[in-house]
Amino acid sequence: MNRKRQCGFTLVELLVTLVVASVLATLAVPAYHGLIRDTRMTTQINDFVAALHYARSEAVKRGSNVNLDALSVTTDWTSGWRAYADADADGVQDVGETDIRRGDALSAPLSLTAGPAGTTSIRYRPTGTITSVNPITFDLCDSNVAGETGRRITIAAIGRISIADFTCP
Repeated sequence: MNRKRQCGFTLVELLVTLVVASVLATLAVPAYHGLIRDTRMTTQINDFVAALHYARSEAVKRGSNVNLDALSVTTDWTSGWRAYADADADGVQDVGETDIRRGDALSAPLSLTAGPAGTTSIRYRPTGTITSVNPITFDLCDSNVAGETGRRITIAAIGRISIADFTCP
């Protein structure tokens, strides 16, 4: 008898491979969701910090005030923001004071809120400082996950920006 040896996998080997693959997938999916959430948060915080730096540098370059305003009338900056050169320094965007930069709404479920209460605008002076004598903070959180680590941006009165992790409410 001259039979050729057959190559392939047995049913048991295939089932063991499927079980191992499903266990690995079960362990990897939650970590992957966390990675995606952290990447979105990092992207959003970097975009907003870049806008703050841009507004500050434009104020210095132009030699006039530059405002960064929330597009909503609350301290919730999630819906976006705009920066404009405030030529007459009245804190209001008048006719002729066009946007020099605009930020889109944050992707859900992220939220960006400002403090202290009532902060809907930041005004940079031509010196690069802000008009507020107290630091202004912005908290970026994932609104679906309470108690998770978020990011806090702090703008000092001298205009310096710092970022730190904090626990979201």
